[in-house]
Amino acid sequence: LQIEDFTFNTENGLHLNTNEGTTYVSMFARVKRVFIDTSSDEQTFELQYRHKLLKITKSINISYKNLLPNGIVSLMKFGLDVTNKNRIDLSNALITSLSEAEVVYVNRNYGFDTFNDYPVFVSNRIHSSAPFEEAIQIDHDSYDLEPAGLLEEWITMFETYVHGHTELELATMIGLSSPVLAYLKQGHPDLKSLLIHLSGDSTTGKTTALSLAVSVAGNPNSGERSLLRHWNGTLTSVMASLENIHGIPVAFDELSTNTHSNLTSLVYSLTEGIGRARANVDGSLREVGSWSTIILSSGELSIYNRLSHNVGLRVRVFDFENVRWTESAEQAENIKQLTATNYGHLLPAFMDQLFAAGLDVIDDSYEAQFQQLMVRLPDSPTKQRIVSKLAIILTTADL
Repeated sequence: LQIEDFTFNTENGLHLNTNEGTTYVSMFARVKRVFIDTSSDEQTFELQYRHKLLKITKSINISYKNLLPNGIVSLMKFGLDVTNKNRIDLSNALITSLSEAEVVYVNRNYGFDTFNDYPVFVSNRIHSSAPFEEAIQIDHDSYDLEPAGLLEEWITMFETYVHGHTELELATMIGLSSPVLAYLKQGHPDLKSLLIHLSGDSTTGKTTALSLAVSVAGNPNSGERSLLRHWNGTLTSVMASLENIHGIPVAFDELSTNTHSNLTSLVYSLTEGIGRARANVDGSLREVGSWSTIILSSGELSIYNRLSHNVGLRVRVFDFENVRWTESAEQAENIKQLTATNYGHLLPAFMDQLFAAGLDVIDDSYEAQFQQLMVRLPDSPTKQRIVSKLAIILTTADL
């Protein structure tokens, strides 16, 4: 491969060509791919090179400083053929090779985002109405959104154990309404995020309802990357787990495991959708994370018991108290077992449908549901704010 003054050959190595002749620089090395973060535009690079000792071709990911003469020497520890003598020419060669490198855009967000000024939705794949020539790589490590099992199995479960049971149908719509909320937030900044708490005895099927709700989007099983988590983390860790999520439901089970007596500050932050400032390793402040989604919660006691008597919070948090979500232990167990092995299909299919129809169908349906609720609900000082949130769930059911 000839790029400007350099020749790159996996067997013969890297050469510099000048008017005075050809000079050997090092064993083969070139930048094969450039990764561009879609949020920050920060670039990282895949370096392909011939290992000096092993004599095999390897690849590592490096930062821009590793391409510069002062930083490239540090790559010697990975087997790159770099010395103080050739580091300048090798650095120039690698920077020159950027012009022929494959460009890959890396998306680290969940849910709604933009790319090339077009809306996209990121689940385990990219959903959009616009065709993209560019390669987009999804880099998710916080949640498991890879579908498991079969959509048909999930639908059979729904038809057998959920359909006709209003409470479980509601739980499903709550989970599926996360992308609807995230989309509507763009035109209704007051929507932000919504916290929905299920309270009551342990036999009412609260955890089953949470598993069902999040199974529409991803893994509901216990584990580090599950969408069903526990309240027993620190307040900071709870908020950190939501960063960069814009339309994927996340649930927190067993509020009693959280030892903080007053959750007012946390709940305000959760529903506001803005995290707390945290420091990087070097002491500098990280960019504050944000989110817009449906957050589900469960506990034996009402979440209002852990909040200050604040009217503003009452319209940010809906507490479904003493609702019997499942009718029997057998029904609950069947739902849990089937969602444990079949999940992550419905929300991506829903997003494909919405993009195919045009996202403005969400606006149209939301406006209709909002107006219907304004007529049906009794007047109160908080009526409009409550209606604006309930209409999200009804819009999802309508769509």
